[in-house]
Amino acid sequence: AMAARNYPDLLTELAFEGGLMSYEAFRALLTSKDDYLSSFAEAVRKAAKAVNFLIIYGGGPETLARNIGVPSAVAKSFIDAFFVRYPRVGPWQDESIAFARKHGYVMTAYGNRRHLHNILDVNRSVAARAERQAPNAIIQGCGADILKVALKRIRDSQLLENTGSYLFAPVYDETAFFVPKEEVVGFWKELKPMMDVTPPGHKIPMEAELSIGHQSWGDLIELGASPSDDAIVAACDGVDLSKEAA
Repeated sequence: AMAARNYPDLLTELAFEGGLMSYEAFRALLTSKDDYLSSFAEAVRKAAKAVNFLIIYGGGPETLARNIGVPSAVAKSFIDAFFVRYPRVGPWQDESIAFARKHGYVMTAYGNRRHLHNILDVNRSVAARAERQAPNAIIQGCGADILKVALKRIRDSQLLENTGSYLFAPVYDETAFFVPKEEVVGFWKELKPMMDVTPPGHKIPMEAELSIGHQSWGDLIELGASPSDDAIVAACDGVDLSKEAA
């Protein structure tokens, strides 16, 4: 019965049930051996990311509705639920815009400035765009700062040289490495504390999570922040133990 319904309908039903799903329930769906259930969980994940990014960019329900294929009323319910669940986000966005209008820039947690020269433009559409960019510049700029901190730690540690590994690319908030199979467990144990970067003034610690794959991004096995050695070794062989146990 579930397979006969499409994703937008299911997202709509989820919205009118309060838009809440426990992380455990979500992970169970995501790692399910049932292709439809795991695909639906991935659709929910993409929708949640769309909500987060839209709010960061100051978008509205019409845009979200187009992006995730649901009615505007449903999109609005997701946005409203976000601000109810995280009540400081809205005021923080307003404070960031007010600061930018006064000073012409915003600052990341590390004190780096992101200038917004057009925020007082007489053309209201230009100024509004800069206002939407203000909170986003803080978030994205801090993400860039975090990556720089992590990369410097990795360089200074000589982890790559010591394990015969290579940095393939930093990808926004991720780092991709080529690591010899026999070094992966030890590599991760040394890498994780270097990637666990919590910005100044942030009370909630940030934890790096591990994914392992061979040929493509789509084949990555997500192992989370605290995988066991057995799970890491299995993932190196292309086996996802969470699905094996499901």
